[in-house]
Amino acid sequence: MSNSNPGPSSFRGFFKDIFQNEPLLNEDQSFSTTNVHLLGMPNDCIDLTDADISTAQPFALGGLDDVEAWFDTDLASLWNGSVSGQPTGTGGRDLHSSMAKGSEAFKRSTWTWTPSDEKGAHDQINLAACPEQGPPQSDHHHTLPLLTERLDQRTRGRVIGMLMTICDEVNYSDIVSSFPGSVMLSSLVNDFLLASEGNASDFIHVASFRPSKSKPELISAIIASGAVVSPLSGIQRFGYALQETTRLCLPKMFEKDNRLIRNLQSLQAFALCLDVGLWSGDRRVTEISESIFFPLVTMLRRGNHFRASSVSLSTPLYDDDDTNLEQKWQQWVEAESVKRLVYKVWTHTSQVSMALQTPPLVSYAEIVLELPAPQSLWRARSARQWRDHYLAVEGLCKIPTFIQCIFDLEKLTSVRDKIDLDLSLYLILLAHWGLVWEYRQLQAAIQAQPLQTSWNAASLAPSRGQDIRVMMKRCQTIVNDWGLVDHRRRITAELVRMNLYVSMQDLHLLAGKEGVQEARSTLPLLKKWQRTSNARRAIWHAGQVLCATKHANFGNGGSNGLRDFNVTSVYHASLTLWVYGVLARIESSNLNDALPGDTVFLDGDPETDGAKRDRFFDLGKGSPALSIQLGETMTTPDSNTQPTDASGSQGLVHLTQPNQVMALIVRLVDAACNTLVVGPRSQTRRPNLVENLIQLMLDLGNAAAEETDNLVCYYS
Repeated sequence: MSNSNPGPSSFRGFFKDIFQNEPLLNEDQSFSTTNVHLLGMPNDCIDLTDADISTAQPFALGGLDDVEAWFDTDLASLWNGSVSGQPTGTGGRDLHSSMAKGSEAFKRSTWTWTPSDEKGAHDQINLAACPEQGPPQSDHHHTLPLLTERLDQRTRGRVIGMLMTICDEVNYSDIVSSFPGSVMLSSLVNDFLLASEGNASDFIHVASFRPSKSKPELISAIIASGAVVSPLSGIQRFGYALQETTRLCLPKMFEKDNRLIRNLQSLQAFALCLDVGLWSGDRRVTEISESIFFPLVTMLRRGNHFRASSVSLSTPLYDDDDTNLEQKWQQWVEAESVKRLVYKVWTHTSQVSMALQTPPLVSYAEIVLELPAPQSLWRARSARQWRDHYLAVEGLCKIPTFIQCIFDLEKLTSVRDKIDLDLSLYLILLAHWGLVWEYRQLQAAIQAQPLQTSWNAASLAPSRGQDIRVMMKRCQTIVNDWGLVDHRRRITAELVRMNLYVSMQDLHLLAGKEGVQEARSTLPLLKKWQRTSNARRAIWHAGQVLCATKHANFGNGGSNGLRDFNVTSVYHASLTLWVYGVLARIESSNLNDALPGDTVFLDGDPETDGAKRDRFFDLGKGSPALSIQLGETMTTPDSNTQPTDASGSQGLVHLTQPNQVMALIVRLVDAACNTLVVGPRSQTRRPNLVENLIQLMLDLGNAAAEETDNLVCYYS
C-alpha cells in the first residue's frame, strides 16, 4: 500500500463504495490518519492522543465569527441573513465524501482508543505543577465555605504519602516539594462540596465531612473532583493526574485490607475516581474507568447494599441529650450515605449506558431501596437541625421503594415532601432508559433474523415500544401537573425518548465509525428508517434535547457548565439530526419536492403548534429545521413569529444543511460552556470531553459541507 497521501477523490470513493458497491480503495488507505491534512488541520492539532490531550490548545469560541471560521464560506451567508426558505440541493459526489471524513473524525474522537505500552506515568509530573492561585471567582463561590474543617498539613502529608506508594521515584522530589499547599487543597475540596450541593445526586455528606478523620484515598479523590471542574487548565491537569494516581492506589488498599471492600469511605473514593475518569475526555482513561467499574458494582451487590438494611434506625426525640442525638444523626448519615452511593452508582451506570450504548451494569429490578430522604434532612448542618426536620416530615405513610415507583408516579403523590423528589424523578427516568435499552436490544435481535422463520418474532417489539411510550407520557403528564420544571432532567428525558425511535449504534455505523463495510450494510436500513414516522419523531426529540439545553441555565462555568453526560446527550442529538439531514439529501436531488409543507421547528416550544407537529409525524408534511436563538434579542420560535437573528433578518437552518446544523449546535455548546475568564484565555480551557466533542461535531459538519475541497478549520 502506498504511503502517499490520497487526494480528495479518496473521500468521494468511500461513499461511492457504499452506494455503488464498487470497492475503489483499500479501506485502510481511505481511513489513514495521514488524510487529516485534507480537512485543513495539522496532524499535531487534531490527533488528541493520550499524551497531549491535557496540553492541547482549547477551542476559543469567543463568538459567532469564531464558529464560522471552522466551516466553508457558505455557512457565513447563513448568519449574514441570506438564508431563507428551502435550501438548495447538492450532488451525490459531495455526499459521498462525508462518510470518509466521518470515519476520520471517529478515529480521532474520544470514543476510540488503540492501546499502547504507555502506563500513564507521564501525568505524574502534573502533581507538582498545580498553580497556587485559586480558580476564577464565579457566582457560586460567593457563598460561605462549606468545609467545616480546613485540610491541615498532617492531612496533606497523608495524601502525599499515599501518592508516593504509586509514583515513580524520579518524581518524588518534585511532588513533595511542589505539591499544592493546604490552603489550595482546602479550596479545591470546598469547590467539590459546593458543586455537590448544586447536584441532586450528591452522595458525600457535607456537614459531617472531616478531612482529618477521612481516608487519604477519599480526600485525594475529592480534591481531584474539585480540580477538574476548574476553568484553569493547570488545575485541570493537576486534577486528572491526581485522579489517575489515586485510581492506582485503590487496588493496593483493597488488597492490603480486604475489610475495606465494605468500608463506605473506600467505596466513595472508588466511585469518585471512576466518575472523573469516565468523563475525562482522555481515551485511555475513559476506557480504563469504564472497564473497572464493575468491581465497584460487585462490592455493593455482595455487601447487600442494593436492598434495604434489616437494621432499624433510632428515631430522634426532643428530649435526647447531645451525645445521644449526635450518635443517632451519625447512624442516619451513614445509612443515607450508603443509599445515595448506590443511587450514584446506578446513575453513573445508566448514563454510561446511554452515552456509550452499552448494557447497564445494574438492573433497575435489583434496587429494592427506599427513595432518598429529602434535601432538608440530607443537608442539615447539625444534629439538632436534622432532628427538627426529621420530626417535621415523619408521618404514618411508608416511603415506597424505588422499584415500586418505576411504572407509576402516582405512588409519590402522598410522600412528595418526605423524599428527595427531584432526585427520585431522575432515578425513575433512568429506569425508563433500562426499559428502552431492552426494547432496542429486542429490535436488534428481530432485525438480525432471516426472512424465513418458523415464528413471527417481529410481533414482540411493537407492543412493548407502545407500552413504554404510553408509560413515559403518563409520567410526564403527572410531573407537569405537579408544576415541576427541570430542564436538565428534561435533557435526559428527551434523549431517552429519542432512543425509542432510532438506534444510535446504526447512526454511528453510517457515520463511518467502523469503516466502509459496516456503513454499506447499514445504509439500506437507515434509508428506509428516514422515510418513517419513527425518524421524524426521533429528530423531534433530538431538537428538544437542544431546546432543553438552551433553557437549562448552563453557562456559568465550572461545575455548572455543560459537561460530562449532558454534553454527550447534545452530541447524540446532533448525530441524529446530522444523519437524517445527510439521508434527506440523498433521497432527492430536488429538496423542495422532498420536503413539502410548512417549516417545523424541532427546537420549538413543545406546547405550541401541535397540529403542525402531528402532520409532520404522521404524514411527513413539513420541512424540519432548527432555530436556536442565543442572543438577548432573539426569541424562541412559536406559531406566530418567524425566527430572526439579532439584526432582524430571518435565520433558520434546515436539516438538509447538516454542516450548518452542526455549526448551530456548536454555538449552543459554546454558550452553555461559557467559562468565566479571568486573565489570559490561554490559561483557561473547557473540559477535555467538551473540547473533543466540539471537534467531532465540527469534523462531521465539515464532512457534510457542500464544497469538500475548500474546507478550512482553525484553532483560535
